[in-house]
Amino acid sequence: MQARSLETMVLELADLKEQRRESVKDYNERIKDLERDIKKMALQQMNPAPQKECAAA
Repeated sequence: MQARSLETMVLELADLKEQRRESVKDYNERIKDLERDIKKMALQQMNPAPQKECAAA
């Protein structure tokens, strides 16, 4: 096993923390998008827009 310097390990740790921060931002954005889409679909299913066929019948 190769010995790593303290500086190398600290830099690696900082890099990993930054990667995690970016990943969390991406996940949070995806979660918000999905929640918004789910709400839209749920509202559409609860209050369906009148269909032309239904209005004619």
